[in-house]
Amino acid sequence: VIILLCVFIYYPLRSAGFLNFDDNWSIFNNPYVQSVNFLNSFRFAYYTDYTPATTFYFSLVNKAFGMNPFYFHFFNLLLHLLNGILIFRLGRTVFKFNLLTAYFFAAIFLIHPMHVESVAWITETKDVLSVFFVLLSWLAFHRFKSFETYRTVFYAASLMFFFLSLGSKTISVTFPLLLLLFYFVYHRGNFSKQVTFQILPFFGLSFLFSLLRIYAESGEMLLVDAKLGPILLIKNTVIKYVFYFSRSIFPHHLSGFYENGIFQLFWYEYLIVLAFFIAIYLIHRKTQDTAEQQHIVYLPIFTVIALLPMLKIVPWSVNFMVADRYMYFPSIGLYALF
Repeated sequence: VIILLCVFIYYPLRSAGFLNFDDNWSIFNNPYVQSVNFLNSFRFAYYTDYTPATTFYFSLVNKAFGMNPFYFHFFNLLLHLLNGILIFRLGRTVFKFNLLTAYFFAAIFLIHPMHVESVAWITETKDVLSVFFVLLSWLAFHRFKSFETYRTVFYAASLMFFFLSLGSKTISVTFPLLLLLFYFVYHRGNFSKQVTFQILPFFGLSFLFSLLRIYAESGEMLLVDAKLGPILLIKNTVIKYVFYFSRSIFPHHLSGFYENGIFQLFWYEYLIVLAFFIAIYLIHRKTQDTAEQQHIVYLPIFTVIALLPMLKIVPWSVNFMVADRYMYFPSIGLYALF
């Protein structure tokens, strides 16, 4: 029923086409999409954008169906539906939600208006594909930690899926930190150096793709923009967090491209976010259930950390750009908290 509802919502995509906004250079004018070559996809950056796994995926769709936008939209929606199933599994097996809560988690992820930009815009298939692989990576790593059989296989699979996630879009670059924090919060009694060493290769992959992204940007993006200054950087960071949290809690004025601060942040959005965190704090104070306390601590922190690549704290983020699609990965923590 949840999947059918999602299909109904995105049904207008059947007649949608390409957009001249990025679809031109990322798909139908991209020479690496015209020919299927896995190694070439990873060897080159195109138009200062390093998303080799997504480029290879586009080339496969083009090889099978040609430059028909229907199939690009169809498979992007299919990936989104698969992500909903994986979100359900994440809720059940990793967060230990009961059945009804896991269904709600999957439903809000699949139908939340904040995700329309990622699902309906072909270029942003890289969001959907990156989260598809990072969810597989997380579930494989959980299997590796929870069961004794085929542990090496699942660990290798987890690393491979994370590699493909970063190759789809580097928005998942913070996943190793989120994974480490998860075991610290939920398994503090059994937390050891061994966990850190097991997650260390994931940090290595994040570092590698960070360097590749910097290279793709031709060295133009710095770690922190010196022209901003610390005060303006803090101010911009607060505004961005208010934007993403308020529009996830109360979806309005979505599906826009906001660059260099040219967007409208309403005064009541600060009140929405403040009231939300006060409510979370009061719920945390009153609950006696250990699992719920862990959720209330970890899940909002997940979203805060996952949004860091959008805040000019990592080298490839733009000065002051916010967009709905940037919430596709960070929203996992916030929707689980709902």
